[in-house]
Amino acid sequence: MFHIIVACTLKGGIGKNGNIPWKAPLDLKQFYKLTMMRPKDKINVLIMGRRTYQSIGNKPLKDRVNIVVSNTLAPDECIMIAHDFNSALNMSYNIKDVHNVFVIGGSEIYKEAIKHKDCENIYLTQIKEDIECDAFFPLDLLTNYNKTVLDTDIIDNNITYDMLLYS
Repeated sequence: MFHIIVACTLKGGIGKNGNIPWKAPLDLKQFYKLTMMRPKDKINVLIMGRRTYQSIGNKPLKDRVNIVVSNTLAPDECIMIAHDFNSALNMSYNIKDVHNVFVIGGSEIYKEAIKHKDCENIYLTQIKEDIECDAFFPLDLLTNYNKTVLDTDIIDNNITYDMLLYS
């Protein structure tokens, strides 16, 4: 089983020119907390696409196993490389002492992950601002999930958003 974490606009926008087009420090703090929460003897895994990896500075997120889906990046000691989403998922399932697996983007990875039978939860930060984007989360695929509102009208650095859970 795995979880998806995404922040997107009401239209599903997640990025612009390879970056997140808003600054929401509290949401980033929540992302960190969620992806780091685990027993001492366990590790969490993050699965992301190449462009997501590049958008975080071509460096792994610390204290978590980072698997990047790419056909062009070379593996190194800091990240694992998979050639497609299913390979990344299988790699994560074969890592010893895994607590949780999180899919963190981008668009193409989200499309595959949201339709996968092992997708358990989607933690979605719904940005209520109209922000121009060129990369999108497939909101239309959420119809098979039950929505729970965790928190509403959070104001963070002039950005208003809701925290939602789809399960």
